[in-house]
Amino acid sequence: GTNEKEIFRVLDNRTKTEIECIEKDFKELTGATLESWLRGDLSGDDLEKAMLLMMGDEAEEDLKSASLLNYAMKGVGCDVKSVLDVLYGKTPDELGQISHKYRIITGNQLVDDIKSKHTGSDEVYALAALERGRIEPADKFRAAMDGVINNHAYGLFTNADAMKDTLRQLGEAGRTDELEKIQTDYKEHYGTDLLDDLRDKCWSRDYTEIKALLENGKLNPEDEIKLGIMGKGYLNFSIFGMGTDPKAIEAVFADKAPDERAEIIERFNKKYGDLTDALHRN
Repeated sequence: GTNEKEIFRVLDNRTKTEIECIEKDFKELTGATLESWLRGDLSGDDLEKAMLLMMGDEAEEDLKSASLLNYAMKGVGCDVKSVLDVLYGKTPDELGQISHKYRIITGNQLVDDIKSKHTGSDEVYALAALERGRIEPADKFRAAMDGVINNHAYGLFTNADAMKDTLRQLGEAGRTDELEKIQTDYKEHYGTDLLDDLRDKCWSRDYTEIKALLENGKLNPEDEIKLGIMGKGYLNFSIFGMGTDPKAIEAVFADKAPDERAEIIERFNKKYGDLTDALHRN
């Protein structure tokens, strides 16, 4: 059968000159014109999309983008990758024109169709691309929590590891100035406080670790002790010592001089409360 996706991939984002070269090569290989072959093998929306792409950069760009979005979301299902491909990298003015042309073509608001055709992280990313033409770290945090925010299923759908990896990578790269920006961008884009959403939607251990990583992109000794006290599990079995990880706590103090240990304990007490009391309770 015809591989429509491969046809669209070859024709997409071509200049008119490049399209003419493709047509010439096709004629030499097959003896038929590319247009006649497309019209014989494609139909309906697939044919319309192919003919639009065949216009290359002669097509009015915002009309072309709006049409491609219509094809991506028309009917059952949605080609989420194509939606992002169209929107990503556009300026605010370009996005406004695309939305306007989309409404003229379909009679619908583009933002409404994106919401109705996308779910979860796909919806977060598509809306971010529609609003700003790009996906920012704050959007990735929202996407990582999106299933929880929508369903209020405490911790079950949060991709906490993705958030931790993002923060560690920023810390390792020395880009700690971006850590605060994630929180300010999140507040600006979504109208809620990132730490509040993390507290409400994540397991307590994940929340504690992510909150610590948001400070400087790495875990300090006092943070490692806190996580050791909380244990390895997600149900917080550290209560009555059932989940506490004593080896993790011992490793923090190993090979430390007395003054270093005292400093770590002081920082823990200031950040998390009395360490001795926490150890006795857990």
